[in-house]
Amino acid sequence: PDGDEICFVMNTDSSLELSTNNDLFIVSAEGGTYTRITGNPANDAAPHYSPDGKYIAYKAMSRPGFESDKNVLTLYNRKNGGTVKLTEDFPLSVGDIIWASNSKEIYFTAIESGHVSLYKLPLKKRNIEKVLSGAVHWKFQLFPDNRGLCYIKIAADRPGEIYTFDIKNGTEVRLTYYTENLFSKLDVQPPEHFCFEGADGDSIHGMLTYPPGFDESRKYPLVLLIHGGPQWTWLDEFNYYGWNKYLVAAQDYIVVQIDPHGSRGYGQDFTDAVSKDWGGKDYRDLMMGLDYLIAEHDFIDENKLAAMGRSYGGYMTNWIEGQTGRFKCLVTVDGLFDLISAYYTTEELWFPEWEMGGPPWEDPRLYGERSPIAYLENFKTPMLIVHGQKDYRVDLSQALGMFTVLQRKGVESRLLYFPDEGHSIHGMKNLEYFYEVQFDWLAKYLKD
Repeated sequence: PDGDEICFVMNTDSSLELSTNNDLFIVSAEGGTYTRITGNPANDAAPHYSPDGKYIAYKAMSRPGFESDKNVLTLYNRKNGGTVKLTEDFPLSVGDIIWASNSKEIYFTAIESGHVSLYKLPLKKRNIEKVLSGAVHWKFQLFPDNRGLCYIKIAADRPGEIYTFDIKNGTEVRLTYYTENLFSKLDVQPPEHFCFEGADGDSIHGMLTYPPGFDESRKYPLVLLIHGGPQWTWLDEFNYYGWNKYLVAAQDYIVVQIDPHGSRGYGQDFTDAVSKDWGGKDYRDLMMGLDYLIAEHDFIDENKLAAMGRSYGGYMTNWIEGQTGRFKCLVTVDGLFDLISAYYTTEELWFPEWEMGGPPWEDPRLYGERSPIAYLENFKTPMLIVHGQKDYRVDLSQALGMFTVLQRKGVESRLLYFPDEGHSIHGMKNLEYFYEVQFDWLAKYLKD
């Protein structure tokens, strides 16, 4: 805060592809020698100086090589170099960090059950208090007097708008309305939240989005969207992770999003459950969720189901190809096909080594049995495969392999190749075409 020093994050390990060991360093604003201030072998990140200059608050994980470990809010004392873990017993992983101007309180965000909530932690009492919940909140800024804050709030059925919140009386005020003119003309309704008993008897959370003009007396095809990570989550917001659910629903489909084992926002044990169990409890959760919805809702046509997934969701869609014939068609984006060959072509070796328990030459069994390629004799569902040339996380060869097998077996399949995209699609024209091709593919199999 006095402008004399800068804190930055750097990984100094010799093999970055094997390491998540980011540490915090300090250096004079005038340059010179930098000093490491954290020695944790796992990930330390997001340093924030206290306004009075006494502390640096940051996020720390505890397990080396794991990108989705729980982030613990940690306090570094600049005077004596000591550290204190402030949220070690808090069940959720810390997101953004915001200091109060008096340096006596820290606010932080956390994902929980599809929302991004805000919490307050007084440094003296250390009792954590929830301030905001029930929606997706981003980009918090505290007022200088600490009496209120402003932020972007993204509703389930609206893009983000700016709000303020009076901390003392709990009053929220919306400041911007730039989406109102457009959205007042659209039939866009918030999704319906539901829970069901999944694998191991755990409660699994999901969301159901209805098409415009929904008629409960009709039968609708259903499209299952599968998130990536695998340690990520479906946030209850308008536009998120690969697909806008309302664009998909607007094709006259029911859209379902489920957070299976491995998802964030339900405690670290739930997140940890997917490691070394790819295609296990997470796959069963998705299938049990579909069974639950079909049993609960007569308007779902169980004979017209489709699934679409990106990144780990793409892996899961490839896995589904070899596990069940219940879907009329599938769409896989940036998905893994052969975990063994994928290990040798990714830029993040620490990721498969954590998820599979080491490199494939030490124990190829798990790599082999959890690869979609191991079940290619069951491939029969029509599939659209989407991939980018510049994807260094999941090499293009994974898509080519999947496509080759489907073509050789005579399974209806199509490869959509983007020479200028990486591990996601960003170009607006590419996104438009991406949607057009997918919707044509879905319509071919889901509509009479």
